[in-house]
Amino acid sequence: MVNYIIFDIGGDMEDLRDLSSFLSFIYRHRLSPADMHVLNHLIMKYAEFEQRKAFVLNQTALAKDLSMKQPNVSRAVKNLVATGILVKQDMTYFIHLA
Repeated sequence: MVNYIIFDIGGDMEDLRDLSSFLSFIYRHRLSPADMHVLNHLIMKYAEFEQRKAFVLNQTALAKDLSMKQPNVSRAVKNLVATGILVKQDMTYFIHLA
């Protein structure tokens, strides 16, 4: 028996290419589920892809928002910084998906 998952992107081929590129990006950086959970939250809350929007990251509040333990959020943030996805400058961060 073969199971299929059908995604309705609802857009054009450019949207599909963007999604494929993003999925490849995640795979290439070998993100853990916790890393992806934190990244998804940060993208939805802070990211503006047209410009680099800096934000202050309160890991305790983020852990509460995501119902995660703070050490797991800290580890995920550290991993995202190590991969270059999340860039820290002084006391602020910004998301760099390239």
